[in-house]
Amino acid sequence: MNWKLIWKRINDIITVVVVCVVILFIALVCWANHKVGQMRSTAISVMSSEGFVGERFCQLVNHAPVKLQANMVDEEMLYFSIPKAKYTKDNVLQMSTDPKAIQVGKWNSEKSGYVLGTLVYSDPKAYFFRIPWDKLAIKTDEWYKFRLGNYQYMISLDELNNLLEDKGLYGTEAGSYRISEGNGYDLPNHGYFVAKKGEPSLQRLVAQMLRGAKSNEERAQVLLDFVSGNIKYDWQLAGYSGQAMQRPNEVLMKGSGSCSGKSILYASLLEQVDIPYYFFYTPEHITVCVVGKFANNNKLAYNIGKDVCSVAETTAKNFVIGESRINTEGYVVDFFQRPSDGAPMTKDGRGLK
Repeated sequence: MNWKLIWKRINDIITVVVVCVVILFIALVCWANHKVGQMRSTAISVMSSEGFVGERFCQLVNHAPVKLQANMVDEEMLYFSIPKAKYTKDNVLQMSTDPKAIQVGKWNSEKSGYVLGTLVYSDPKAYFFRIPWDKLAIKTDEWYKFRLGNYQYMISLDELNNLLEDKGLYGTEAGSYRISEGNGYDLPNHGYFVAKKGEPSLQRLVAQMLRGAKSNEERAQVLLDFVSGNIKYDWQLAGYSGQAMQRPNEVLMKGSGSCSGKSILYASLLEQVDIPYYFFYTPEHITVCVVGKFANNNKLAYNIGKDVCSVAETTAKNFVIGESRINTEGYVVDFFQRPSDGAPMTKDGRGLK
């Protein structure tokens, strides 16, 4: 028996195993670094959309009572402020993977503010500082929680990243982002932003609300009560020219939305429990009409083919489907849409592109 040959083969096998383990370790480290980088980019993108998601997310991500004042893309730098009354050294230092990378603005009497780079921040009751993009501390396994009345909306960075990339939304399945009929008419496609069934953060939320609700009519009313009662009307977003469109998670994170945002959220919740509905587009408004056997005491039921659907007005608090009355002056339906069927349709059944 050639022991030298046997030992050589054993050593060769050990060498191969060690090399494989090292390669696997390096691959895992690279994957982890890539994952952190991806989640950091997601967090920065969402923080930078304060008008759509509100201030709370920035505070949750950074574990500090801070406000993002600017995201300077050319510098790859984030500028924050923190009230002096709430400042501690630790809650700022923990925001960066390298505390030495944090730069604090200095007060300039001539400019009446803190000067940092090309920016001036004028609130004397707060501190002003900046952190490079790649030094922002991020926990990839964290959950971000938002209290909305009796319910809690919870979402992870992974789920946020998917929604940011329009994964799980109808997207182009419901037509183009914006739709033009001609004659200068430009229609924001609300169906594009609706979350399809199976979106995990919405599934968790709906599960909290529908305990005890037995019929689709009951479920539709409970979900409407949540949207009309816990999501404030956002006059700022409503005032944007061209209509600012929120994804359903953005409405929940901010706790407010225009008629567009509230309708998109309500439609997304209905999707999670397979309740059919239509968007009704009017000249100055959009609403949701739910298919079902509701009363029609308010005369707000409509026929679309074989479907009978009733208005579920998300902007009217305590609105009861089939019962509550609203001002219908000028309430002319230009288009209707079921996102799962594609783009909005005209009343004569003509599709828009």
